[in-house]
Amino acid sequence: MILLDEPGRSLDAQARALFWAALDRRPESTVVVASHLPEDRPHCDRSLVIPIHH
Repeated sequence: MILLDEPGRSLDAQARALFWAALDRRPESTVVVASHLPEDRPHCDRSLVIPIHH
């Protein structure tokens, strides 16, 4: 299991693409990602959106 907290936060679009490609090459791995980037969701099999109430 790999736990990642905001893995794409400081990456540009090209680096994020490389990051997701690296994870795609490891289909046997379970990865839990916490991210605020909506473009990360399509890379996931399942997602959970936690709304923030002010």
